[in-house]
Amino acid sequence: MKKFIMIIFAVVTISTMIGTVSSCGHEHIWTNATCTEASFCKKCKKVNQPATGHNFEAWITEQEATCVSDGLRTRKCDCGTTESEVISATGHNFAEWTTVEEATCVSDGLRTRKCDCGTTESEVIKASVEKHDFTWAVVTEATCTVDGVLRKSCAYCDETESKAIKASGHDFSEWKTTKEATCTQTGTSARTCNNCKKKENETIPKLGHNYDEGYCIRCNKGIVTITFPESSVSIQAQTTSYFWVTVANVTSFS
Repeated sequence: MKKFIMIIFAVVTISTMIGTVSSCGHEHIWTNATCTEASFCKKCKKVNQPATGHNFEAWITEQEATCVSDGLRTRKCDCGTTESEVISATGHNFAEWTTVEEATCVSDGLRTRKCDCGTTESEVIKASVEKHDFTWAVVTEATCTVDGVLRKSCAYCDETESKAIKASGHDFSEWKTTKEATCTQTGTSARTCNNCKKKENETIPKLGHNYDEGYCIRCNKGIVTITFPESSVSIQAQTTSYFWVTVANVTSFS
């Protein structure tokens, strides 16, 4: 048994030697593979194993980037190789604009904003016709019959604009009787505008008589009819009370 094992070991050793030598005619002496170089035979340069590549540690920031300046970071491999990388500038981080001076219709304004780094940026606000500062004022008050004038003026320039204030029309009080109408005479009523005090008058028609049994119930006037038979003449007369008359040849009195 021991002799059998020795024979197998001898056969394997011879086979290995034959395989190593048979491809190139010599025994390979291999170099160790590194991060950048492959493992190869020192005699024939045959590659046995590719380069392993760098095994870098984590990045270390050497210089922080700012708003305007680049930063720098590095990392190191086990082989001693160091790799560097630029950290780009971040650019400014400005706050919102603050108006320092308002623009008007005739002059520019100014606004500023500030970055976290302390840098301040300024910007001109251009003057514009849209920047008028108008104030309305009554130039002429409107009346009941005449329009008024309302005008706006810019505080910074001569720009003005006017428009009419419509006449309000009269605001009359209720009609009031200033003279009562009678049976035979007209009356009068009047009203006054509360704003301009204009007065208007209106005629109240006369009432006319309203008779009852020969007498007006408003003014107490009566009607007397006298008939003259010889001439066939009748006379009607108005009176304010009963009265007696003596007339020759009067045949009828009512």
